[in-house]
Amino acid sequence: MRVIKKNNEPQSLQEYKRIEAESAVEQGNAQSNARYSALTRNGDSNGVGSKAAIQLSLLEEQGYICAYCMKPINQNEMKIEHWFPQEKIFTEGQKKRKDVEQIKAEILKHEKEIGYKTNLNAEEYLDLDYGNMLGVCKGEIVEKSPDKIHLHCDSSRSKSNKLLFVCPTKEETLASLKYGADGKIYSDNSDIADDINNEKVLNLNAPLLKRARGVALAAIYSKLNEVPPDKRGEIIQKQYEKWNSRSQTITYQDVNGNEVNSTAYFPYCQIVVYFLKKRLEQR
Repeated sequence: MRVIKKNNEPQSLQEYKRIEAESAVEQGNAQSNARYSALTRNGDSNGVGSKAAIQLSLLEEQGYICAYCMKPINQNEMKIEHWFPQEKIFTEGQKKRKDVEQIKAEILKHEKEIGYKTNLNAEEYLDLDYGNMLGVCKGEIVEKSPDKIHLHCDSSRSKSNKLLFVCPTKEETLASLKYGADGKIYSDNSDIADDINNEKVLNLNAPLLKRARGVALAAIYSKLNEVPPDKRGEIIQKQYEKWNSRSQTITYQDVNGNEVNSTAYFPYCQIVVYFLKKRLEQR
């Protein structure tokens, strides 16, 4: 994981919430009918309520990598994750939104457990709170031998809807994350370690994810070993800057078939950044 700095919410989402709030007032309703499940791919004829706009905004602020495992994602290969689960926002069956005071109490309780402020706003409908949204991968790895599907990220967490201790938008929660040369990600914080390792939570050490991170790191070390010792420091610095920035150019077709050109982080970038930073500090 790497720290995500949230941008302002997309205009189409802001406008959707405004229209629904005004409609509720006109009809004398205590609650707006606005909810995430009502959003559509492209929104209305004016683009209001567009999931595609939210996806694109998340991709741009995350550099086209999954908020949890750092796999490459784009509009066709991603999901919108709610860090504070939608299931905690609605009553059973997702039919009615919980009272604001109920949600406030749940947020406060969780903040006491995790030890930091989440900045979640219970007055805002949390399923539509852009600050509560993350772009994640589809969360499935198919292993052919043995024939098995490993769920991870949002897909494994959806089985339990566990409230997380680790949060990609909170730098202090990522400070305890460490990486092994074999690609393993771990933490000395037992609660965050459970988020990472539990197969019913994020499962970030699923075998093929761990292997992918290890391969990314091994490729860099292979390059460094080809460089003469007296030049190695300079190359480490350059590689560190490269992997710590959006230095990869990507092109893909969006959900409507339009070509998108942007820049992205390299997949699994943070394990490389972690080890190169250590090498730079040792110089």
